[in-house]
Amino acid sequence: MKIRLSLSSAIIAFGEPDQLAAHGERLAQLRKDYDERKAFWVSSSLSADLKTALVSKSDAEVQKFWKSTEQLRSVVVRTVRDSAAAA
Repeated sequence: MKIRLSLSSAIIAFGEPDQLAAHGERLAQLRKDYDERKAFWVSSSLSADLKTALVSKSDAEVQKFWKSTEQLRSVVVRTVRDSAAAA
C-alpha cells in the first residue's frame, strides 16, 4: 500500500507542480517509515530464515523500488522546473 502511495506521489506531481515539495516530503516520510520498520525486523528475535526473507530478500526488491522512485522523482522535478523556466 505505501509503495503505491510513493509511486502515486511521484506521478501526481506531474499534474500538481505546486505540490512538488509536499509530494517530496511524503516520499521522504514513507522512506523513513520503511527504514524504521526494517530496523525493527533486523533487531527482532525471529528465526534466521524469517529474518532473511523479511530483511535481506525483500529489502533487495524494495531498494530497487526506492531507486526507481527517486529516478522518477528526479525526472518530475526537472520537468516541472524546465516547464516553469520556459513559461
